[in-house]
Amino acid sequence: MVAAGSVLAYMHVASQVYYPVVRIASPDGVSYTALMDPTDDRRDCGAANERFLGPVKSQCQDCKVVFARCERKSEAIDLAIHHGEPVRLHWVVLSGLRIAVVGPEETAKAI
Repeated sequence: MVAAGSVLAYMHVASQVYYPVVRIASPDGVSYTALMDPTDDRRDCGAANERFLGPVKSQCQDCKVVFARCERKSEAIDLAIHHGEPVRLHWVVLSGLRIAVVGPEETAKAI
C-alpha cells in the first residue's frame, strides 16, 4: 500500500509543468515580464530564472527584480504570450523566451 502511494505521488510530481517567469522593473518606468519555455523539473525552472537574471543584474544595476518564480499555472497574460495569442502589449519572441514590455507607450515601443 505504501509503495503504491509512493508511485502515485512520484507520477503526480513527474507530471507537473513549471513555467519560469521573471518580472523586472527598469528605472525608466518600463517593466519586462519574461516567460521561458516550461520544464517538468522544479530545479531546472529555478536554474532557467537564474540564467536569465544573471546578465540583467550585471548590466542594469538600477533595475529591480519584481519576482522570479516557477509557476505551475502562469498568469493569463504570460500564458497568452507563451501560446502566441494576441495581447495588447509590446512583446519580443525568441526561441525559448517571450518578453512582454509594458510602460509608457513611446518608451515601450522603442525597446
